[in-house]
Amino acid sequence: MEPEKPPKRTNATVLLRLTPKRPPKKICKIVGYSTGGFAVSIPYHRERAGFIFQMDVDYRKREQEIPQGRCRAFSTTKRIKLSVHPSGVVHFSGEVPQTVVSGAKGVGVQIDPLDRPIRTGPTANVVCWGLHDFDDLERAPRPRDIIFELSDVYQKSKGRAYVFDIWVFTRPELEEAAVRNGRKVMLQPMSLDGKERECELVVSELADPKIFLGIMCRCMPLMNIEAVSGYQINGPCERKGRRDPIGKNSLHAIFPMPPQNRIPTKSLDYRPDDP
Repeated sequence: MEPEKPPKRTNATVLLRLTPKRPPKKICKIVGYSTGGFAVSIPYHRERAGFIFQMDVDYRKREQEIPQGRCRAFSTTKRIKLSVHPSGVVHFSGEVPQTVVSGAKGVGVQIDPLDRPIRTGPTANVVCWGLHDFDDLERAPRPRDIIFELSDVYQKSKGRAYVFDIWVFTRPELEEAAVRNGRKVMLQPMSLDGKERECELVVSELADPKIFLGIMCRCMPLMNIEAVSGYQINGPCERKGRRDPIGKNSLHAIFPMPPQNRIPTKSLDYRPDDP
């Protein structure tokens, strides 16, 4: 059988319905690049002032603290996106071109090419809380919309923050997808609540002929966050070796800027006269 061709139009909106018969909340947008790879952004929340940083992560610990003086810290007053390129270059940039510094002067990491995806966890995720400040879906759902119902959410008793994990799969793996409730899902073994279980990741196809995405939603506690509503975009880290428990320079962005932040930051807002 000839393999399915990737779709030409690959923008997708990820949504969460909190109440039956009410419009779902728009959480994030995933844009598939015509040159391969994808971007994740959150244009559905009012907050624009945020804290962007890189830090080392010890995967042996369940909770991580931002190490003052030992992380690269930045600020911005513009909306951002996380871009993930086929080469394995992953970086933050402005949702609108020429609004946030990127490239060599920006914030990014190098991982393996996307056709050798991360297998130990998601390549990126979005964390959101206080969903009353996220936009409602005010149009009819479209075929590429990914709508999660509360029954789709894992670990609902774990906290008030919703996490949308974005996994990368190679295109041949799409043949392993199952169909549940009219949509394609990947069945991914993982440990939740100390137990191994098979979780459903909703498939989002891209224009990239080599990869596609699988997305799941779960809950987590919200630690040391004062804002009643906000979001995070988290990316991968550099790893010295597949078995190294320390991930270097992992990518994080928190909106709004934490009021208790005392870490000096450098603005990433783009200025045409900057050298």
